[in-house]
Amino acid sequence: MPKGDYFKTQEWKEKQKERMLGLDNPMNNPESRKLQALNRKGKGGEAVSKAMKGKLKSIEHCRNISKSKLGNKCFLGKRHSEITKELFSEQRKGCRLGKENSNWRGGTTSIGEMIRVSERYLSWRMQILIRDNFTCKKCGRQIDLEVHHIRAFWVLLQEARSYLPLLSLYEAAMLYTPLWNLDNGETLCEDCHMEKDSFRKRVGKRK
Repeated sequence: MPKGDYFKTQEWKEKQKERMLGLDNPMNNPESRKLQALNRKGKGGEAVSKAMKGKLKSIEHCRNISKSKLGNKCFLGKRHSEITKELFSEQRKGCRLGKENSNWRGGTTSIGEMIRVSERYLSWRMQILIRDNFTCKKCGRQIDLEVHHIRAFWVLLQEARSYLPLLSLYEAAMLYTPLWNLDNGETLCEDCHMEKDSFRKRVGKRK
């Protein structure tokens, strides 16, 4: 057809309207839509569509699908090459470890664990539980109880280190009176403790 402007007659407009509203238009014909969908999917898509048509997945089937997707199993049984390990090592060299990390507390983690299992700490904890009648001070529950430090435990350890620098951190903590002040502890249940203490929230629920 030669180029140019063509006048759309009324007859042409009516035929165009009938085509758009009629069954010739795939959007108005369910069978045509199905054929188009199958052509896009191919033979495999057609087989899957027929197999699953009108069927609902059982609860067991859904659970099996969920279990199969837990974790990344694409690397199961494989090992990184030596070149890949070297690349990982180079990438980690810029990470802030130890004292360079913003969460560094002076290397008090292992000492803190030793203090928490000491007889003096367990005695301090039990005295607070007895004082609070084994009841959460916030919600009143009497299960899953913990003792919360009003002044953070690691802050008190740092103070003990600065006040008694000639002693080891463990010995300084045992002699530092504010660490064993009963007024610095309160009984909370696990959930309330996680709400109140950001560090306890990061640790998560105990098993």
